[in-house]
Amino acid sequence: MEMKLYDPISNIDSTTYDWVCRVRVQSFWKGLNRETKEFWGINMVLIDDSNSRIHAFASAKYCDEVVKKIKEGGIYIVSNIKVKEYLGSEKFRAVRNKKHVFFTPHTKFELDETMGLKIEKFAFDLFHFDEIEKLANDERFLIDMVGKVKNIQELIKTTKNEEEKTRLKFDISNGRSTVPVTLFDTFGEDVEKEFFKRDINNIFVIICCAKVGRYEGVPHLSNYPATRVYINPEHYSVHELKKSWTESTKLPQKMHVETEEQKVDTPNKIFTIKEITSEPGKLVEGPVWCEVTVKRINDKSNWYFRKCTGCELELDCVNDKFKCSRPNGCGRIIPYPDKRFRICTLCSDSTGSISIIFSDYEITKLIGKTVTDLHAECADEAEEEKFPNILNSIVKAKYTIQLYMGEENIKNGSTVFEAKEIKQAQEKADNFDPNVAVADEIEELSMINATEGDSNLNHTPNTENSTNTKFRARKITEVVTFNAADTTIAKPPKIIKLEKLGDCQQRIKVRVIRLWRGATRAGVEFKNFNLILMDDKSKRLHAFVPTKCADEIEDKITVGKTYVIKNFAVQLYSASEKFRLLRNDRQLVFSMETNIQEVDDDGLSIGQEAFDFYDHSQLEELSKQTTYLTGEVDISHVPATRIFLNYKHHSVLHLRKLLANADFAKNALGTEIKKPVEQHSIESIFTLGKEYIEASVFSHVKIVGFDENMNWGYDACTDCGRETKMENPCPVYESCNRFVPYPDKKFRVHVFAKDHSGQMQVVLGDREVRTVIGFRARELFAQDSNWQQIPKLLFNIVEKDYSLIVKIREMNVEKDFKVYWATNICRGFVSIPKPKMHAHTMTDGETSQKYMCNAAMYILISSRLTLCVVAEGISGQMQVVLRDGEVRTITGSRTPNLADEETINTNMDEIPYQMISNLRPQTTTAWRLKVRVTRVWQAIDRQGNTVGINLIFVDELGGRIHAWIAAANMNQFQNLITEGQTYNVHNFVVRQYGSMQTYRCFQNDVFIQLYHLTDLFAAEGVDYIQRHVFHFTDLSAIMDVETERNFLIDVVGIVQQVQPIRTYRNKYNELKNSIQLTINDMHTSAEVIFYDEMAQSFDQEVHNAGQHPVIVIIASVKATLIQGEEKLTNYPPTRFFINLNHEAVQDLRDAFRLANWRLH
Repeated sequence: MEMKLYDPISNIDSTTYDWVCRVRVQSFWKGLNRETKEFWGINMVLIDDSNSRIHAFASAKYCDEVVKKIKEGGIYIVSNIKVKEYLGSEKFRAVRNKKHVFFTPHTKFELDETMGLKIEKFAFDLFHFDEIEKLANDERFLIDMVGKVKNIQELIKTTKNEEEKTRLKFDISNGRSTVPVTLFDTFGEDVEKEFFKRDINNIFVIICCAKVGRYEGVPHLSNYPATRVYINPEHYSVHELKKSWTESTKLPQKMHVETEEQKVDTPNKIFTIKEITSEPGKLVEGPVWCEVTVKRINDKSNWYFRKCTGCELELDCVNDKFKCSRPNGCGRIIPYPDKRFRICTLCSDSTGSISIIFSDYEITKLIGKTVTDLHAECADEAEEEKFPNILNSIVKAKYTIQLYMGEENIKNGSTVFEAKEIKQAQEKADNFDPNVAVADEIEELSMINATEGDSNLNHTPNTENSTNTKFRARKITEVVTFNAADTTIAKPPKIIKLEKLGDCQQRIKVRVIRLWRGATRAGVEFKNFNLILMDDKSKRLHAFVPTKCADEIEDKITVGKTYVIKNFAVQLYSASEKFRLLRNDRQLVFSMETNIQEVDDDGLSIGQEAFDFYDHSQLEELSKQTTYLTGEVDISHVPATRIFLNYKHHSVLHLRKLLANADFAKNALGTEIKKPVEQHSIESIFTLGKEYIEASVFSHVKIVGFDENMNWGYDACTDCGRETKMENPCPVYESCNRFVPYPDKKFRVHVFAKDHSGQMQVVLGDREVRTVIGFRARELFAQDSNWQQIPKLLFNIVEKDYSLIVKIREMNVEKDFKVYWATNICRGFVSIPKPKMHAHTMTDGETSQKYMCNAAMYILISSRLTLCVVAEGISGQMQVVLRDGEVRTITGSRTPNLADEETINTNMDEIPYQMISNLRPQTTTAWRLKVRVTRVWQAIDRQGNTVGINLIFVDELGGRIHAWIAAANMNQFQNLITEGQTYNVHNFVVRQYGSMQTYRCFQNDVFIQLYHLTDLFAAEGVDYIQRHVFHFTDLSAIMDVETERNFLIDVVGIVQQVQPIRTYRNKYNELKNSIQLTINDMHTSAEVIFYDEMAQSFDQEVHNAGQHPVIVIIASVKATLIQGEEKLTNYPPTRFFINLNHEAVQDLRDAFRLANWRLH
């Protein structure tokens, strides 16, 4: 057994072309232009052994071989592919994958004939029926659904544009919900035929890659070129649906009409703690006031929390990053989260004690500092977590506190309350003069709690351009005067987005933190302008000021100052508005009626700036959308963009502290160098340092048991493969924001592995477990039906030897975490796996196995050994080639003995140059060859343009390879190269031919490309390099070669029956020449036709030949069928050699003479 080096679909990316994947073609379809029906190429859905799916495309240029080989359900090895990420604007994608695959001229697409891991016949990403309404509004993806077929209608036939159209209509149901399906034309007709071959009352289908749309406002499914219908398939989702099937229909839901509760004014009564806690049921849900003394602070270790800058929720620490992963969260990574106070206090009065949570706003008001201010005063990061002494100032103080009586307090008697407002106790007797400030006329409203009126609005201009917009007149609302005797208490506001649209007469207290104008493409600024406003909860909102009131409002506003603003409109953004500064779906619109009044600024309640930072890992995804700007990196600026250099912000301070750490600075600013896989013992793995973080190590171990406290698998999302959790009505995966009605089952087995040096815990993932047991998790789960009890079959892996590759994570090194994740496994002890490459990259006369030691290379050629060594003397070094006999004389060993040895790697820099047989694709460009150029010819396209230069290189061991110079580099090399001369060639690219590349010069899967960094200079004193190297094909075998068409061939034969040269005009009225002859190799004859210049050249040289019989070698000749007869004909690289001084010519001449001697 050996390590499998195929790349999982989930791992491939756009960083390289050198991927090798083993996949099943689940489906394929032709890509056609809708109007012209022009063939664009072949589309495919590929799945691997982990049920990961990806869309692949082979364009019309490169799909000839694919069309010949491809078959739905076939398993193929695909290599040398280009991976791209979707831009985000593509519609009707067959697979929910951010990446897709393109075939190139070098792509290899070959039928897999090996015994690898089992790949399922199909993989689906099934959606729940309850999500169909949402999916009908999303044109990005096609979807998969499973259901029972109901209500099959007769085929509907119509005529459109004198063409008959058909439609098949039916429904699919999961027993509770129904979705209509319409299949068009021949696709629907074929499905109908298959339906009526079965019991139509018991048909279950999976519709894969179905298009979701609306018909008469109702969501329905229809077919697309990628669509497939699987009738009664052997799939676990069908079995589960049959098992749970019920025909019960959904009961109609009663409409719940909310009636507005009558507000009852209650006096501002001060309750005792006994009154609050003894009979909470008598109190209504809402605020109550109490007067208490803070006795102590509970849990001083949790005095603050980190808040999402996008959606206000508390963040969780996931893999050392702060992520908004809570229900209804945005799911983002927040690199620099805001920090907020949250302190749990024990408070008492004369009647009892309760726990009260003090909020960030109230603590900041009491102590005059924020969490960031306190952290900025700390000497280091460790000190930041210590409880600040300043917070002890609230202990033993007496406060009047507004508590919120929630459901937990009223129904369950909870004694933990949240403080909504805190006042010093003496404040209850203060008098408030309504004439002090107009700002006290109306109750203040936070921007995240504002309420608005009707939604009959005009759309606002795109914030990217900010053009003029007309507004209707605002309804003037009478000012509500302040009444000191009015003790009505509003229900505490909820932290939500602006929910109601239209005119708003309530006020907001905000700081203006940004003002900008849009401009025309000619650079002329618009008169209207935009504002960014921020309130005391750091909530930001965009406001637009139209032209008609721009002058008046601009005179009242100064950036950086605080204002109370009322009488404005709240509007939704239109879907087409691009480059919004804030991630918000609505904005404010000012008018002539908008009232703006400056108020005193304490510099504390409302911050100076706020940012919503994104993690760098998310920027690539963000670059593919145009809806929002990010707060961290902008490729280019728009009018709203601002740059803050060395800004006094907690994110900058935090980053400076991190950069003070040398290791962090190196990782953040340096370039990661991947370490090669090394073999280590378990004891050695435990001692690996920081330089091994994210590296892979290889080890020989024995699995001795399981960690039975851990589950042996999990339910996985069929989209991303991550673990789901059970919700109503089915499992969900929050990051994908979707139901997963039929989750996949995947292994995650915790085992103990040991070797001679110790024992460690290893997690075997789904692919690794399937590699060693040959079963899927679903098959084992069906027997045991729970994730806790380890199945008996898994115990078969215990007490056996394995070769294991594990990934070293940061937590393993930094936190001494002794659990490691396996990334590859195989039974038995094997060597460190070599870099992946194809088994058929060897050429004629090339290496079948190599050995390197320091500056020496052992090369096996046709069971004969050749040793290239570097000999060192007093005056310098030289490279010496020792043939088979010399090596046996020195070593006393024959080839087979050496072939049993283990490969020893060397540094390429220690070898003066390599052999052609050592070249490997996509590994390095630092190659060096000493070669003879035996052939040069130009590549000319159909329009007669020269698009490159082709060459044939031969080295001293007789290795041959095709070299290519693209048109862009022709001027650099064409004057340096002469056919027949020898050269040193340094720094070039080794590439692999694609499976679609036909008529290669010889059987070699790789070629060389010279580019602008290649060095080419003449080499002297190398007469030992042969001037010509051939690999002859028997004339009896040319028919086999003709059917393959992958390679040109070399032949040798005695010239017979040379016909006169013929001149004619082709169908393009061009003057052409041809000559026809017959050659014979003493066993078989073959017809040869040379055209044009080669015909004339051969006619001349064959008549000038001095030796008879004339024996010709034809190199790189094309075998083809002409008028049904097999013939050999010339191709651009073809050359002929008459009576060449070559052993093949001499052998054929000797055979001819011997045959004649026997006849006489």
